[in-house]
Amino acid sequence: MNIFAVAAGFTMAFVMMQIISFNVEGQGGLAATSTTSSISITEVSVINVTTTGGFLSVDYIVIGSEIICYTGRTGTTFTGLTRGCRDTDAQTHAAGVRVYNETTSVMNQVIGFNIAETMSTSGPIRVVIMVPRALMHAVPKLIQWDYSYLEGDLLGTFPLAYFKYIVLYPLSGAFIMGFAVIMINVFMGIARIFTG
Repeated sequence: MNIFAVAAGFTMAFVMMQIISFNVEGQGGLAATSTTSSISITEVSVINVTTTGGFLSVDYIVIGSEIICYTGRTGTTFTGLTRGCRDTDAQTHAAGVRVYNETTSVMNQVIGFNIAETMSTSGPIRVVIMVPRALMHAVPKLIQWDYSYLEGDLLGTFPLAYFKYIVLYPLSGAFIMGFAVIMINVFMGIARIFTG
C-alpha cells in the first residue's frame, strides 16, 4: 500500500470532519475580527467589535491569551461574558486587537505567529527559520482539537463525548502522522533536487 495515499486519505478525512463540524454548528468555521474599544479587566457585559460575522451564537472568543465565553451576540457586540474562561486569566485589551474564534485561534497557534506581520518585521528568511518551531507547537494543538460542538447525548442515551474520544482524537493524531509523512516526502524531493 502506498503510504502517501494513506497519508492523503487521513488528511482528507480530517478536513471533511472539520467541514462537517462547521455544518453541524451552523455557522462559519473561520472567523476573526478586532475590538473597536478597549476592554477593562472587569468588563462582563459587552465587547464591541467590528463584526461578529462567522462567530457562533454561543461560544467563546480568544483575545491575546485570554478566552472569553459569551452567551449572545449582535452584529457588532458579544454579550453575556464570562472572563477568563477555560483556565485563562482575565486581562485588559486595547482597541484594535485581534479577536479569534476557536478555529481561527487554533490555526493562528498552529502557525505560531502571524505570517504577514513576521515577514514585514523579520523578513522572509526569518519566517523559514521559525517554521520548525511553529510546527512543534502545532502538533499538540491539533491532536487535542476541541470538538466543543460534541456536548450532550445522541438520542438521549449515547454521550457524544465518546465519539470525540473514540473517533475524532485518533483521527486528529492520524492527520498529524499523515501530514508528517507528506512533509517528509516534500523535503526529500527538495533534497534530491539539490543533491542530484
